[in-house]
Amino acid sequence: NFNWFDLLFNIIYLFREKITIIGKTFQKTTNKKIKNILKTINNKNVINLYGKSDFKKSIDLIKNSKVYIGFDNGLSHFAVNANIK
Repeated sequence: NFNWFDLLFNIIYLFREKITIIGKTFQKTTNKKIKNILKTINNKNVINLYGKSDFKKSIDLIKNSKVYIGFDNGLSHFAVNANIK
């Protein structure tokens, strides 16, 4: 059982920079868990665009990022090809 809260908390704590959260999953249970966790985060460095950004907006955000953390999908392949860490 994956702990989304711990993952997000550790990323926020370790990076201490602006973090933009994008994407969405079609797994309803996971999607609901992530949305609920994001509602509890009160941090000025976190921009929550989860489920709110389209593919083009996501690509633009990744292009201007230092680091990309994500699942094995089209966005992660784009990040690798764009030399984003």
